Amino acid sequence: MSTTRLSAERDSQALRELSYRSRQAFVATKQALGLSARADKTFFVDKFSRELRSAATRRTCGIATLGRTDGAGAQAQSLMSAIAFAHAHGLQYVHRPFATIEHAETEMPTWVRLWEDYFNLGDGESFLDDDERPLVSLDYLHQVPRHVPVVAAAEHYLHYCNQDAEAWERVRPLLRAKYWKNKSPGRHPRVPDELRIAIHMRRGDVSAGNKKVANNFTPNATFVNTLQRLRSLIGERAQVLRIDLLSQGTPDMFADMSALGATLRLNEPAVETHRTMVEADILVMSKGAFSYTAALLNDGIVLYDPQKYRALQDWSVRAPDGSFDEAEVSARLAALFARV
Repeated sequence: MSTTRLSAERDSQALRELSYRSRQAFVATKQALGLSARADKTFFVDKFSRELRSAATRRTCGIATLGRTDGAGAQAQSLMSAIAFAHAHGLQYVHRPFATIEHAETEMPTWVRLWEDYFNLGDGESFLDDDERPLVSLDYLHQVPRHVPVVAAAEHYLHYCNQDAEAWERVRPLLRAKYWKNKSPGRHPRVPDELRIAIHMRRGDVSAGNKKVANNFTPNATFVNTLQRLRSLIGERAQVLRIDLLSQGTPDMFADMSALGATLRLNEPAVETHRTMVEADILVMSKGAFSYTAALLNDGIVLYDPQKYRALQDWSVRAPDGSFDEAEVSARLAALFARV
């Protein structure tokens, strides 16, 4: 490692340490005054991780999540992050099954069961309802003696997964094994020598005009540029090229993508959309947990749309205009063509 890079990493570490110590003093003051610390969720995950790394403490602790009611992608991402945190610290993951999930397409019990079976994250794991240890939120963990066995819980551990450059990479094989254990390989039979591109264009719950969610909106022009570049790289090497555009809306909203050969698969069942993304040879992501969880399970080429969750080491990062490192993707295409 160069002297310059080493110095930069030391400076970065020093800044993180200063930030942590400042936050620690702030949270301690709030707790002493009896004020709510609910806004300090990421701090408590960071604090817990530091305690686990610094001493042989709470080795009988289980790791779980607190209950959530948002979308399937967001909840699955939270559970996956708990698995990643548990494995990184040598602790037991305790599975908390889905209870309520937004955007239900069926009756809620059926909807919940559908996603529980789909991600299959509880396979081979201890379940929270069967665990006799008390469930303790991380912001209250300091009130429990260290020798008392508990199941420690946070809403998610995504902050930790962003900081630890290997957190997701360690558990990807496990997450994929769970996912495929109850599925036959390939939901749709492949045409011989077919190359599949899946492009997720998040629309239904986001729009450029809605300021609350505008940060999660990626315009059509970005995807058009990405697809044009991909088609140029692939050229005539793919005997059969299938391009699935997965979104919500009406065909006129995606005419520019259709003109580039994309098959518009709009308003399909969410599970079907997600599985198409997982099985694609090339996945073009959108911002958000739905795309992110599919990318974690995908074993092809992933083109990442920058967002608050970090890119994994083997993902290709797209620029705001949709461009990407074409030399890097071209090199990976060679290996991809060897397997399709």
